[in-house]
Amino acid sequence: MSSSLPQWNFQGDCVFISGGARGIGAGLVTHFARAGASVVFGDVDTTGAEELLNELAGLPVHFVEADFAEADAWEKLRTRAEEASLSPNLVIANAGIGHRGRVEETPVEMFDCLLKINLRSAWLAARTFGETLAKNRGSLLLIGSVMASFGMEGQTLYGSSKAALSGLLRNLCVEYGPKGVRVNMIVPGYILNDPPSLYRNELPSGLWREFHKRFGSSAAAANPPIQPLAFWGEPSDIAQAASFLHSAAARYITGAELRVDGGLLCQSPIRPGSGNEAWQWTPEMRKWLEQHL
Repeated sequence: MSSSLPQWNFQGDCVFISGGARGIGAGLVTHFARAGASVVFGDVDTTGAEELLNELAGLPVHFVEADFAEADAWEKLRTRAEEASLSPNLVIANAGIGHRGRVEETPVEMFDCLLKINLRSAWLAARTFGETLAKNRGSLLLIGSVMASFGMEGQTLYGSSKAALSGLLRNLCVEYGPKGVRVNMIVPGYILNDPPSLYRNELPSGLWREFHKRFGSSAAAANPPIQPLAFWGEPSDIAQAASFLHSAAARYITGAELRVDGGLLCQSPIRPGSGNEAWQWTPEMRKWLEQHL
């Protein structure tokens, strides 16, 4: 099997991305910018965004500080784009947050917050840019999760919020298809340089970027993949899938849920007690964590 990846050319395209400062979102921003597209991304993580902008200096990338729990977040991206005379032909509703906790331990406010970011912000992406995408013959891409497909203790809220995206996807597909807008969803499995969603609460989110830079390869070695393909996914895998779904090669594809999970959902779900429900730390990692927590 060839290890070389397709060389995409999105010169002349404009891509809007929510939650683009780190993890999968940063991978999407980087990928489309280096493929020639103009990119406008929003996030609350201004530190991560600044680092990303420095990495992509010289490329047409624009950042807007925006909280996608708020209803006006996408409008902020639209305003910034209009100032730069940009109009999107691809909108990626990537912003999302995780939560791990039993139902009786979860505050109602957390329920509202997850639905606002994980579900409502995707709906608002369509509401804000649906007509623009129709005019530009563009597409809308949602980012789901394998957690929507099986139950797991502590994942009731996160899994439910991501499962709701499937219903949203199908209805947006029907509503916008006649206008020429394709709507699809990528369903990632465990991606290495974000905490896999199983282990998302093991570390404060602000430490993950530094942790990955220091221990990315050793973390992978200490935590053997639990999916049939014996390697961890990376943000670039999600970006490649996004490129295909946006490209003319996918012109007859809409309403699809494309799993990029290494075959995870083809096997029995992970169960508590299987040894896979807690992130494994090496002694060196533990020492570093003790110094930073």
